[in-house]
Amino acid sequence: MYQPPNQGQAPQVVIVTPGGQPPPRVVVRSTPAVPPAPPPPPPPRRWRSEWGLNLRLEGASFGSAEGVAADAAMGGLGLSLRYRPVPAFAIDLGVDVLGGIDYNGFKRTEIPLSLSGMIFLNPRSRVQFYLMGGVNMSYADVEREVILASDDPQVAGTLSTVNEEYEYFGGHGGIGLEFRLSRRVALNIDGLAFIRNRTDERATQYPEFVDPETGRTTNVSGGGLFRGGISFYW
Repeated sequence: MYQPPNQGQAPQVVIVTPGGQPPPRVVVRSTPAVPPAPPPPPPPRRWRSEWGLNLRLEGASFGSAEGVAADAAMGGLGLSLRYRPVPAFAIDLGVDVLGGIDYNGFKRTEIPLSLSGMIFLNPRSRVQFYLMGGVNMSYADVEREVILASDDPQVAGTLSTVNEEYEYFGGHGGIGLEFRLSRRVALNIDGLAFIRNRTDERATQYPEFVDPETGRTTNVSGGGLFRGGISFYW
């Protein structure tokens, strides 16, 4: 376009360009929100050493060998203080009180003391299988009947009741199961076999067992204990 100039003015030239570039298109893309990462799992609980108190009921077995009194049966109760420094091992210090009729048919009260080691084969399970073994010493009071020998014919041949005190030392071993009801409470059942030797001063002079057929004597004895109880841990 050309516009003639007015008088005294310079000519003006205007250049008009048709069309033109459209404004740039803006594309907005939405990115889905990233979910937050799950929290890390809690660290595994560190094992802390445990103390425990075990209370139990038990019965004794004398086997089926010849010479066992027909009414032989003993039972009782006991308790143990237990220390478990690591999951797979514990130390058990126990005391028991047993009473009844012994192998020879005499009335007996016996108090065993035991020191045992316990190996737990699957310590992380709710039902734990363990092996147990150790040493024991025991004191027994035995009431027996003897035939008196005397120059007095009224006394000779009569029966009299005497009390004798026996002492023993030996070892034991067995297996058991512990059922964890909670972190603090557990039930257990186990079976132990034991063997021991009589060690009191009268043992050599008056042996405890005499074979009536051969006359052989011994102070070595053995048997089994079957126990069930409950443990409290802290």
